[in-house]
Amino acid sequence: MLIKLHPKKLILFLGSLMAGLAILHLIGCFPFFFMERSHPLGAISMDGEQNIPTLFSLMLLWLCALLTAGIAWGNRGSARKKVFQWSILAAVFFFMGLDESIQIHERLTEPTRNMLGSSNLFHFAWVLPYMVFVVVFAAIYLRFFLELPRDTRRFVLLAAILYLGGCIGLEIVEGAWIQSHGKDEGYYLLVMIEELLEMSGCLVFIYAFANHIDKYFPDFELRITSS
Repeated sequence: MLIKLHPKKLILFLGSLMAGLAILHLIGCFPFFFMERSHPLGAISMDGEQNIPTLFSLMLLWLCALLTAGIAWGNRGSARKKVFQWSILAAVFFFMGLDESIQIHERLTEPTRNMLGSSNLFHFAWVLPYMVFVVVFAAIYLRFFLELPRDTRRFVLLAAILYLGGCIGLEIVEGAWIQSHGKDEGYYLLVMIEELLEMSGCLVFIYAFANHIDKYFPDFELRITSS
């Protein structure tokens, strides 16, 4: 069986699913907003864990990992450095998906607060070590990024801005909101915006990598066979 990915059709399909999840999140918040329920419905809430939105985010991140691993494979006949760089990128996306599913980052909140000697600096203190990682990773991969084809580079930059704006930028805003207002209606709307930014970033990453494969590795094929 030959599997073909059409970048634009794939993004339209995944984008439709993302929009559906946003609607489900609002439906799940309805009892909280208007019926004095203590919290939204967890199975469809974007603030929940190990639920439908989390599974979708995991799928997006691991699709990014699969595509970057495919690009690494496509570079196997050229410089080993490119194979290594794309492989590391695939590993990072795989870890991000794993983190999304089992919330590894949440375990860094208390140790970070204890190390800083303050519990009020950030409600979600895990963003600090992750910000350090982002800065270090960006410095290491700057040359790699600048050597990407112009179209791929443009989409990767947009994707990174969207994703980091959601998972770090909005997370800081949400923490400040919780400290001031608690988990009220405004918080759950911020959560929806955060998750949509993250998912949109993943969609742009997917388009960038799928389009990169389509343009620069036209003979690349993914086959599933029993023989």
